Amino acid sequence: MAWRIERWGDPWGGGWMDWPAGMIDKVTAAQNVYSAQAAYQQAVTSNNSADWTKNNPAAWKIVADIMELRRKKKHG
Repeated sequence: MAWRIERWGDPWGGGWMDWPAGMIDKVTAAQNVYSAQAAYQQAVTSNNSADWTKNNPAAWKIVADIMELRRKKKHG
């Protein structure tokens, strides 16, 4: 709960506790995807992708899954 408050702000009084059921999980997942992709892109830009993938296995899994989904969409 503390992590969610830090990330999304006050949960009550019009905050995320008033969101539809399951919405906080969806936006958290979307934020995790965005963060992983942005961090990977920064690693690629700085020529550090090999070290980044080794040091960030959970984020790399997200990025690799997205790459696979994009590949499948492109090639049908």
